[in-house]
Amino acid sequence: MTNRPNGPNSDLLGLLSPILAGRGHEESYLIAERQANPRSHTYWSEFVTLRFDSRPDLRIFCKYYDGSSHRDLGHGHRGGLRYEVDVYRSVLSGFDVTLPVFLGASYNDNSGETLLVLDSIDGAVKVTKAPEWKDRMHEAAQWLGRFHRLGGASDERDWAGTLMRYDSDYYRGWPERARVLARPFRSRFPGFEESCAAFGESIDTLLSLAPTLIHGKFYPKEVLVAGGAIYPVDWESAAMAPGVIDLAMFIDGWGPTAEPWIDAYCEARWAREIPNGFESALRAARLYVHMRWLGDFDELTSQQAVNPWRFEEVRKLVGQMG
Repeated sequence: MTNRPNGPNSDLLGLLSPILAGRGHEESYLIAERQANPRSHTYWSEFVTLRFDSRPDLRIFCKYYDGSSHRDLGHGHRGGLRYEVDVYRSVLSGFDVTLPVFLGASYNDNSGETLLVLDSIDGAVKVTKAPEWKDRMHEAAQWLGRFHRLGGASDERDWAGTLMRYDSDYYRGWPERARVLARPFRSRFPGFEESCAAFGESIDTLLSLAPTLIHGKFYPKEVLVAGGAIYPVDWESAAMAPGVIDLAMFIDGWGPTAEPWIDAYCEARWAREIPNGFESALRAARLYVHMRWLGDFDELTSQQAVNPWRFEEVRKLVGQMG
């Protein structure tokens, strides 16, 4: 369900005024245009063009949460919009990588309503829609490798304790959720419950890996490219977890096409010193990604059952573990 902001332009201007004043935009301005974001999904968002008297127009990105108490946080996978604001403000500001520019935020502590404001990325398109898109995917994999290299000692950062962390309970919840949600399709996938039980070995592998800061849903649809630079967006699932999970999401469904991107990631993160056990770690992360999709909510599991590719991949990956 999308969440639309309420009220006329004057209400939005009232929210933006203290945010933009803190960024040096203290002169008067008006809203020249509001354009809904076609990518809006969990939260409603829009692009807003502000017109000033004495400077060029400013185009910003506004993302809203209306305070609905039923917000599904997906077994600890999603942190919510206020969490995303904190990630931009307190965590990402310390990383020397290309990112959307955080301008500020507004909260209503009584209702829970939240507004996140970012600078618009002019000319941005999804990485898979860009010209020479395979090259752009290669660059996105390099971006991810550098990001994880920079976050290598994340556990030592002041903000590490404020982030979601993938622990044993978190991992074990996904195969159980997937097993329950897949029960209506038991006759079609007779070995799936056994595969869920076998996921325990992958959990041990993932828990043995050093955590770093991950994006948490680093699928190509969450990665924009503009002016030759990579801009991952939607950081509400940022967490402390093995970096290989981001990689598994990035290559999800691409098969052999993704091999050069895996190499690009490894080169950017470790150069020529790829750690022992990387292949088994990536296999465990890929299995986790499938369990997360199949265990999120019933409608999504039903959609996956129509095209049983994920169920088949789970069977193959579990077989490779043996």
